[in-house]
Amino acid sequence: MIDSTSWRKLSISVGSVNLTLETALRDQCDLLLSEYELLEVLLESKARSLRMGELRELLLITQSGLTRVVDRLVDKQLVKRAAVTVDKRGQAVALTPRGLALYLRGKEVCQQTLKTALTERLSQSELRVLQHAIAPLLSSE
Repeated sequence: MIDSTSWRKLSISVGSVNLTLETALRDQCDLLLSEYELLEVLLESKARSLRMGELRELLLITQSGLTRVVDRLVDKQLVKRAAVTVDKRGQAVALTPRGLALYLRGKEVCQQTLKTALTERLSQSELRVLQHAIAPLLSSE
């Protein structure tokens, strides 16, 4: 069983890798990690569009935090806001072609950065063990 100290150390380690990702994305794509993650969630959705509430639940972010991220992405023309046609009460956020292109560039940056960051910290056998260990956590999304 993992104890709270080990969990905290794991959280700090993940946070350190996330800071490395954030720096690479900002420097190479002018994106924050939260912006990249929002673009990724939109890309994974059927219509490349989601309601604000759906985004908030998927990203585990506050309403005000989500609004700030969406505002920045709208300003960069990477997403657009649209009225929900079904009930006209809500607002959806949709990925733009420019957003898709920057997401794809960001994905390459993330993959290379993760590869470098993780291979600096773990051996190949440790990476395989990590992938195996987290697989059940990833399938419960």
